[in-house]
Amino acid sequence: MKMQHGFMHGFMSKGLLVSCLSLACLCACSDPEPVEPPPAPKPAAAPAQPPAPVIVNAEPESDAVALSEESLDKVKAEQDELAGRAADLEEQVKDSEMLLAMKEKQIKELEAQLKKNAARK
Repeated sequence: MKMQHGFMHGFMSKGLLVSCLSLACLCACSDPEPVEPPPAPKPAAAPAQPPAPVIVNAEPESDAVALSEESLDKVKAEQDELAGRAADLEEQVKDSEMLLAMKEKQIKELEAQLKKNAARK
């Protein structure tokens, strides 16, 4: 069998081809190790919420009213904060739109100046 010079010739001359073939046979002939599938992803857990405070009092109705009022106050405070954030974001949008309009005007002026300079040459 005539061998061509190149990649296979280099392997043959160093005796590596026999080693590679032996290794390939061993890998192909040996029993494959069992492969366990990766664990299934865990479902996303709901965010943990702190337990409701337990208030011991002789008058349970007044506790419920106080707790309801406290919850209502928290909701109102959150609404106020969100309304403030929304107003800030709306102001940022207005500022961005104004800057964009100014930049567009500046670009148009520069383009007109370029055309004017090109016409002179």
